[in-house]
This record gives sequence, structure tokens and C-alpha cells, in this order.
Amino acid sequence: METRKFYRLLLLAMVSICGVIFVCYSALGIPTGNEVVLNKLSNDHANGVEEMTYRELTIDNSSRREYKWPDDPLCSKHAVTFGKNIDAAWLLSYPRSGNTWSRYLIESSTGIYTGTIYKSQSIKRLGRIGTADRIEGINTIVVKTHSEKDLQGSHSKTIIIMRNPARSIISYWNYKSNRGSTLYWTKSVPNSSYTSEGFHQFVREQLKVWRATYIYPLKYMKHLHVVFYEMIRENPLREIRGILQFLQLRPDEDRLQCLSRHLEGFFMGSQRKVEPYTDKEKEAFARTIEEISGLLRSRGFPPLPDYQIYGLV
Repeated sequence: METRKFYRLLLLAMVSICGVIFVCYSALGIPTGNEVVLNKLSNDHANGVEEMTYRELTIDNSSRREYKWPDDPLCSKHAVTFGKNIDAAWLLSYPRSGNTWSRYLIESSTGIYTGTIYKSQSIKRLGRIGTADRIEGINTIVVKTHSEKDLQGSHSKTIIIMRNPARSIISYWNYKSNRGSTLYWTKSVPNSSYTSEGFHQFVREQLKVWRATYIYPLKYMKHLHVVFYEMIRENPLREIRGILQFLQLRPDEDRLQCLSRHLEGFFMGSQRKVEPYTDKEKEAFARTIEEISGLLRSRGFPPLPDYQIYGLV
């Protein structure tokens, strides 16, 4: 009898330990169980490429270094610098879809600067210093663009970040309306702005731009990885692990542990809770979302998230 009791207690203890391990792994974005399947959002995996060969990057030790977390004694040692002769990947998104925050996550987890085709002094002053007008053999790990036209003729790997167009367009309207003011990327316009004809014309035009941004890579880019902005917000470490895998970079667990302590980055704009769209506009969003979801499925990717889960259009 005592023996049975002992084994029951031992079993309960083992179950409890396994539960703690699972929670810890999830917090660090380490795939557990079915997440391994859910994270395969790159066409390399969809095409059955399972064996991972990591690549080694050359660091430019003579270049500028930036320490992301100088005030954290556990993480202050981790620097970000430029590399040498890197075949970078494109980082494509419609504006206001988490591109700059994603760059922060990528830089923090790899130790290599990201680049952009845009030469913005305000962005440089806030820590995003890499710029590029090409993609091969440069000194950054990815290059940001908001235009699918930059991808045309390129055979480089491509990461696309997709956000609910209803939310990214609102955010872009705020961004453009506040341009020139201090911290303009975090500010909101008055609600009365959403009743103007200018706003609704902007919506019609920008939904076409949002669609065009993703049509080209989904149809023509061979090496493609898809990231959903809403999934980044829910579990940024899980998503950054997927990006590292796509880039064939071995995860640095110490860096990822530090990143888990500093996920906010520099550029997470305010999250606006407004519903300014007409029924006709909502129908246009629904048609576009269904079209893009169909293209995603044709490439072996999951469809766009069910945005109604998030209380969105």
C-alpha cells in the first residue's frame, strides 16, 4: 500500500515538473509539440526541406557597435554591429505593419544590424542605422522595404510581414496626418478625422496598395517566409525563432533570453481602437483578405488570421 502511494506521489511530481518546463519553453518561444508544425511559415518547409544547415556570418569588428541593453547587467554584453558580405533577405511590409519593431527583434537576436532602402535621419537617430540600395553582399542581415517593386528581378530570400489592412491603414493615416510633429509615429488624430472624405478616399487608395504589396511576393518570390503581425504581438519569441530558422541562423539562447526581458523595442506605436469604416469598405476588406488568403494557401501557408477574433474589421 505504501509502495502504491509512493509511486502516485512520484507520478504527480513528474507531471508538475513537466508542466513547469512547458511553461518556461513557451515563454522563451521554444516550439513545443504542435507549434513545430504551426511555425513552418516558409516555403522551404512547405516544399519538404527539413534538414537545417546553419550559415556562419562574418562580423566587421572595425564597424560601429551598439549595445541594446546597457543598463541590464545580465544583458549589457550583447552588441549589435555590421557584418561583411552578407546575402541579406528582404523584409517587406505595407507601412505600419510592425516592420521597424521586427527589425529590432532581428537585430537583438542576431547581433547584426538590419538595413533599409530609406534614408531617414530620424530613424537613424533612434537606433536603426543600416541603409542599403541593394541586397547581395552587404553588411546587414535584412533590408526593409515597403514596395514590392524593389523585389522585382531579385532572387533573394524574402520575409513578408502582414497585418490586418483595416488596422494598418488606420495607423498609416495617423502617421501621415501627424508627420512633422514630435513622436509622430505614436500619436493619434481626432476621431472627427475619420468622417472626412479625405480619409475614405485614402482608404480606397491604400487598400489597393496593401493588396499589391503582397500579390507580387506571393506569386513570384521563390524563397518566402510569412509573418503575421498579430502573431508577433502574441508571441514575439516564437516568431523570431521562425525567422532565424528561415535565415539559417543558429539561435543564440542567451540573446533570446535577454530579448524576452526587453521586447518593447523603440517603435511600437499606439494601438488605436476605432471602427471608422463604412459597410462598403468592410466588404472591400473582406474580399481582399479572402484573395490574399487564397494565395497564401496556394503556396502552402496558413491563411490570414480571423481578424474578428481580435475585435477588428
